[in-house]
Amino acid sequence: MLKLFARFSTSKSRDICRWWLPRNTGGNKLQSFKFEVCLFDMSEPPQKKRKTILDFFCRKEKGNKKGPVDKKDPAPDSVMSNTETKPQPGSSNSGSNNRSSAVLDGGFDNTKAFYDKTNNAEADGKHFSGSSLNKSRSLDEGTTTKVEIDGRPSSSSWLEDRYSDKGATWRQNSQSSEHSDDEYNAPILSRSDSTDQPECDIPDHKPSQKQNDSLWKGVSLASLNRYPSCMPPLPPLKHHQDHQVLFKVPHAYSPEHPPTPHPYHYTDKWDSFHVRMPCSPQSEFPVNNKIKKRWEVIEGVYKKAILGPVELSDAICKYNTRLKADKNFGILYNFCFDVLSDGERKQFFEVVLPKIIRLALNLPNLITQPIALMKRDRNRSLTLSQQQIACLLANAFLCTFPRRNARGKAAEYHNYPSINFSNLYDGNPTYQPVKSEKLKCIFHYFKRVTTKMPTGVVTFTRQCIEKFPNWKNLETSLTDIHVSAEGTIEDDGDGLLQVDFANRYLGGGVLGMGAVQEEIRFLICPEMIVCRLFTECLEKNESIIMRGCERFSNYSGYANKFKWSDDFVDKTERDHWGRLYTSVVAIDALIIREHRQQFKIGSVLREVNKILG
Repeated sequence: MLKLFARFSTSKSRDICRWWLPRNTGGNKLQSFKFEVCLFDMSEPPQKKRKTILDFFCRKEKGNKKGPVDKKDPAPDSVMSNTETKPQPGSSNSGSNNRSSAVLDGGFDNTKAFYDKTNNAEADGKHFSGSSLNKSRSLDEGTTTKVEIDGRPSSSSWLEDRYSDKGATWRQNSQSSEHSDDEYNAPILSRSDSTDQPECDIPDHKPSQKQNDSLWKGVSLASLNRYPSCMPPLPPLKHHQDHQVLFKVPHAYSPEHPPTPHPYHYTDKWDSFHVRMPCSPQSEFPVNNKIKKRWEVIEGVYKKAILGPVELSDAICKYNTRLKADKNFGILYNFCFDVLSDGERKQFFEVVLPKIIRLALNLPNLITQPIALMKRDRNRSLTLSQQQIACLLANAFLCTFPRRNARGKAAEYHNYPSINFSNLYDGNPTYQPVKSEKLKCIFHYFKRVTTKMPTGVVTFTRQCIEKFPNWKNLETSLTDIHVSAEGTIEDDGDGLLQVDFANRYLGGGVLGMGAVQEEIRFLICPEMIVCRLFTECLEKNESIIMRGCERFSNYSGYANKFKWSDDFVDKTERDHWGRLYTSVVAIDALIIREHRQQFKIGSVLREVNKILG
């Protein structure tokens, strides 16, 4: 590694310089300057292998038996000891090595690789792929370019080239076209979901399955308390000021019939404290210079048969002026034309989609009372039936919710996650293949619920803690803990309180490019997505608990290699409200830029306060 230094300074009698530049100044006083160029040859700092939690366990024997500690490694009494490095005596650049090691520990020393990729791409005259751009975002999150935001080149004409012929064929078959093939121009750039997180050296594979001989610490997994044996008796379900129930109570769970919506007739509130529903009489939409009820427009659009993705995009654009059928549905077109087989595509558009449309248009009959928003700094619960959730998600699939497409700071719902699926449909499939896998999860969910509607109940609770405890003076002992680097939360946490390491905007990039822990959980349990409709972003003293969400899918891979696998039948028991004994708490995680930052007192206190909330 070569370092080049250039220095300018005022000359002195003891200086020896190579170039003298005399300059006359006032008073006939001569002043000289020198210019030095020094070239040094420095060695590369040593690369340090990042330690993982599995490395920590490998220093011990299996189970909870104490074993000898490798003398070459520091004692595991502190996690900090794994990342500390001492300077080598007699080394002139030991300080540099320490700084480099700290960067390597944090996993952000990608600068050299990033510039190598940049130079290679410029030399080849090629654009970056979406994955490369996502990895580079960790270097400077605030200065992403327009191509980084969308993950596709601005001059791309892939949509026109690939789908103009197929679109024409579908339009000819449906006989409901109002556009020509020439309208399929290159997609415009639009900002991706702001809740996507940058990828920072995250794994791309699903954790290994937990085995009987897996390494673990603490107490055995079987010794932990689990639902329902550790739960107190559940009180009768009632509607009160801080707990809204959207169906008739008292209610007893029936596997044959879903709960009855309450009240019988639709009631509406069009204000900033409730979800603005598309079926509200006050939701209006301009059509041909005339103001019409949005719901009348939506009902009229879906009176025609939707025979393919082109017709579906045209229908969605009829009541969403921000969306363009030839520019904002690239992922949807690719998924339907290139990913689905002819039989799968025919089944979806002829069997499943008509049921989704009927379910969505049944909104005024299933959601008959206004849904209160779960705003910040207030404890509140909302209980819905799984049928009501399916109805709300069907409307999100058709992008019917008003005022939820604008994402600027001046937008009414800028503090809420996005809910309409339009961002999931938009993009270039070449650079965003993970979105096709997400659509598989969503399509599979709707196939399941439209074939046999589940009859259970789900509760969403926002918890806010007003005063944090003084942890230093507490004498209460911590409960038992089981620690293992193998297995997954959704597979091995049955009967336990499971954690969603969330974005403060719940669901993170589930409708965008994200596909890590939180997004995957929302995809295999799509009922969790509905909380994005009414949950404001989390504060440092808040958490969200989701009770009773059903799992519908299996998956493989992680991050960019996430893939939908197959159907999953959730056999978890239910309580007498009808909720599955599955509780997931969402606590938004910090973005850690340097490995050791997470072990500082402030970071640790923030996390335990979150857990307490």
